[in-house]
Amino acid sequence: VKEAIADAYVRATSNRIAEESLVAVRSLPDTKSRLIAALSNAYAWVEANPEITAVVIGHRFKMSFWESDKPQEETGTQRIVAEIIRMGQENGEIRSDITAQIVVRHVDMLRGSMLSEWLKAPAKYDMQREIPGIVDVILFGIGAVIAKDPAVLKKVRMFSNHGRTSKYLHEFEGINSRLDAIQAALLKVCLPYVDEWNAKRRH
Repeated sequence: VKEAIADAYVRATSNRIAEESLVAVRSLPDTKSRLIAALSNAYAWVEANPEITAVVIGHRFKMSFWESDKPQEETGTQRIVAEIIRMGQENGEIRSDITAQIVVRHVDMLRGSMLSEWLKAPAKYDMQREIPGIVDVILFGIGAVIAKDPAVLKKVRMFSNHGRTSKYLHEFEGINSRLDAIQAALLKVCLPYVDEWNAKRRH
């Protein structure tokens, strides 16, 4: 019962922060800056309230298994991320054939991974520093790029190959990383649902 009360409190707080953030992010120039601002606002509260965050995350995780057939109530952060994605689609920054809900699910997986790392060692893990990286992964990275601009696609390909344009020529510092254990665990859980998610997306 205490966990459910804490969850209701955090949902109400998340909704309030999302409403405040939505007003502020509308004036920002692009999807990337909007997502960074919205997630930074949400996680500023999380960082100030680690105990209740840990209780609520544990409760939500438990409920997702016990009530897997029951739709989960949308959080404020999920709602603002979906709205920002829709704004990006309207502005032509994001492909319109990808639903906002699919992007929100991917954001949630990355947010969950980041949050679990932070809860294990809050003093060693700086969420505010990680947020821009998560946004880059969502907009430009891991397997499927949702940007429409060919110049962005070229830069993403270069970024994923150490900024390389040709052999031994690197225009900037990029990455070429592999899955870590947390990403692999999330992927293992999600892979059985890929066909179902693709079928839903097609209809």
